[in-house]
Amino acid sequence: MMKMLLYVGGGLLLVGIGYWLGYTQCENNLPVLKCDDKEMLVQLCADTSGVNFGGEPAEDGNLRELYVQSFKNGDSIGFSLDRRLITELIVEIASNTSYGGFHLFPGMDDSGDKFLIKIPLNSDGVELPDVGAKIKLDQTNNFLGPCPKWCGNDSRTVITSPTQ
Repeated sequence: MMKMLLYVGGGLLLVGIGYWLGYTQCENNLPVLKCDDKEMLVQLCADTSGVNFGGEPAEDGNLRELYVQSFKNGDSIGFSLDRRLITELIVEIASNTSYGGFHLFPGMDDSGDKFLIKIPLNSDGVELPDVGAKIKLDQTNNFLGPCPKWCGNDSRTVITSPTQ
């Protein structure tokens, strides 16, 4: 029994040392997680008490009806955003405390290249001047953009031209 406790204790000690050597470094007596040169560590703490992460579950047909009602009201654009873009937006908003969010708009230049136009907002939802950017849509993220049309027309929920 004592031998087994020694093995477990030694194993835990080795795991602890490995973690310390591999992932942290002490600066000013504080452990600091290191990132690669072109990476930035982002830690977010947010009040999630009012957040419904799953949304209200619904069948595709019910969601389609909600979309049709919105379409009839003249509101017909949604957006498809990939994980990479969402992560980039989170990093940007975490590193600039004057940003409260973003407006994203579709854009296209004279040669037909498609973009998402990103305009940062302040905490009151007002667009900030002269800090917008265009996000080029390329082969790796060509499904991004307004739905329907740019992100494809094969959604089971959003239909291109609702006739109902």
